[in-house]
Amino acid sequence: GRFQVGVVMWGHRGGPGTEVGGSGGAACGVKAMTARGGVAIVDVEPVRWFAPELLRAVFDVFERHEHTLDLLSASRGSLALLVSSVSGLPAIADELKGMANVRWENHKALVCLVGEQVRRRPEVASQAFRAIGDIEVRMICQGASERNISFLVDESRAIEAVQRLHRAFFPNSGPALEPEASRAMCQAERVWHGAD
Repeated sequence: GRFQVGVVMWGHRGGPGTEVGGSGGAACGVKAMTARGGVAIVDVEPVRWFAPELLRAVFDVFERHEHTLDLLSASRGSLALLVSSVSGLPAIADELKGMANVRWENHKALVCLVGEQVRRRPEVASQAFRAIGDIEVRMICQGASERNISFLVDESRAIEAVQRLHRAFFPNSGPALEPEASRAMCQAERVWHGAD
């Protein structure tokens, strides 16, 4: 079955659920950050070469197994895909045998920085990675949107990562979560809940 996945958002005006406005001047930077748990990263490495046929085969196999791809990152020699469930991945790996080696890791969380044109501001990524430099980051994606930068961390460190990022980008706004809210955030049946 599929996992249910929740999103928790922190912003500069308060706790979980901060609204991100669609306007802002050119000087605007990070407005909010989100963390979404319950994702797995799937590495697809071609056996011989990276070709368009492999991409088609990968998409076809994932579609047949009713797996939605949340995010895709491609490099010269491999694909990295994010999915919300590891069920069916052994069958997918078996179908792609001979074309690609498929490995996956679950218990990951996708952390996203949101703001006007953050992708075009190199200081944003610089500041983010200074804040979480000792937390292993598996995948970085800037995507087509200029409004977000996403990266993957271990689920167990996601809240810590977001709190550190909050301190780095909103130093004068107090804690990202009140202590009670921090304790109330839990992972129950693969759903993250934030305190109301």
